[in-house]
Amino acid sequence: MVEGVLIIAAMTACGLVPMAWLTHLMIRGRSGLVLTLLSVLGAIMVILWFAVETPIGLDPLRAYSIFLLFLMPAMIGALSGTALGWLVRKRRDRRP
Repeated sequence: MVEGVLIIAAMTACGLVPMAWLTHLMIRGRSGLVLTLLSVLGAIMVILWFAVETPIGLDPLRAYSIFLLFLMPAMIGALSGTALGWLVRKRRDRRP
């Protein structure tokens, strides 16, 4: 029971932290840094997915666990934070 709550709390934190950070960066107009962070996160995800599919020396169960429990919520949070920051910036820049 406690392990399940800790896993959900970790997944929520992994999603909310990138969302808040990338929303802040997009509102400030740092879209280049945001794209770089999204690219690095995506590259790590692809490397772990490749590690699951082929025998390259990583434990497939551990790679898949990291992929699903930490990186997938982080990518979802990062993309939603980017979209939210873009929408806020677009609304603020609109002429009255």
